[in-house]
Amino acid sequence: MNLVVGASGQVGKKLHQWLRQNGHRSLGTGFSHVDRSDESLVPLDMREAAAVNDVFLKHRPSTVFLFSALTNVDYCEDHADEAYAINVAGVQNIVNACKTHKTKLVFASTEYVFDGAHGPYKEEDAVNPLGVYAKTKVEGEKIVSSLPGAIIARTTVVYDWDPSSKNFVMGLIQKLSTGQAVKVLTDQWSHPTLARNLAQILWELSRTNESGVFHVVGPDYTNRHRFAILLCDLFGFDKTLLSPVTTPELKQRARRPLQGGLLTDKIRRVVKHPLVGIRQGLELVREDWRASLHVLSK
Repeated sequence: MNLVVGASGQVGKKLHQWLRQNGHRSLGTGFSHVDRSDESLVPLDMREAAAVNDVFLKHRPSTVFLFSALTNVDYCEDHADEAYAINVAGVQNIVNACKTHKTKLVFASTEYVFDGAHGPYKEEDAVNPLGVYAKTKVEGEKIVSSLPGAIIARTTVVYDWDPSSKNFVMGLIQKLSTGQAVKVLTDQWSHPTLARNLAQILWELSRTNESGVFHVVGPDYTNRHRFAILLCDLFGFDKTLLSPVTTPELKQRARRPLQGGLLTDKIRRVVKHPLVGIRQGLELVREDWRASLHVLSK
């Protein structure tokens, strides 16, 4: 049995669906968005150790994929206690259960563990988190690293077609398709990552005997503005609606790594599944977007 903690999030949802569609047993959990009519989904607040233990005792998972986290970096700055309760104490509860039941763990982390001064980064580079969210993820990584055989998968700028998600691409589609102008950053560089591709790579990685830290991101290094321009070209949106801005101009609450990005030499040596670039990724998203428009037009 595979346990996907955070199956209501974009990567967890893609992995849970893919596993079930391909004949693998999978149980997904969600905190606030659980379809009670779907027997493959159960509610779970991983801050509650007893609740975590109950799920493990009842379902006996052999592999756990931990995607659930408080990821709104600006919100975390003003709600540090909540961020630590979920991203640190919650992770500890999962790790404790994995130790007790001798369960393999795949933990999703982030490029935000780095300060973005000299990216892209290798797995061995020293972390230097800038804000509350990033600090909680570093603490989470430390906890997970105490579990023998555990995998820590850092990623960044995850996107896919998911109307319930607030990912960067969905935000652009929702605004640009209605003619709204969008401020887009020119100075934050990273590797955009397609959620469905990330999910399948993590599944393949979980089937190996590998452990430790892996960087799993798309192959294209770009900034948000260039990414948005490509989206406009592929979707037929008006590029003049894109307003280029810098991070200081946007005055975001939490500091972000500017020259981020993650090097993927290590994962490429271990996993044969190809990393999907932004053009192919956006084309796949465009197919889903067009299919949704077709359904709405009926």
